[in-house]
Amino acid sequence: MCCESQKHQRGYKPLKSALNCECGCNSGHSFRDYLTAKEKQEFLEEYKSQLKEELKAVDEHLQNLKG
Repeated sequence: MCCESQKHQRGYKPLKSALNCECGCNSGHSFRDYLTAKEKQEFLEEYKSQLKEELKAVDEHLQNLKG
């Protein structure tokens, strides 16, 4: 798990940076530059899931604002 420092930005990160941490926390992040097809698919499936959850939260906020 990453240290989740302030240097991290929320949201999508390119596939290459998805496995790298730029904060220097050395929390298991990879130095690799290339992903296998399986790793890309797993990353994209997880990203898709996160987007769905984010969309649910946006819808909730919109409903709350509408009253």
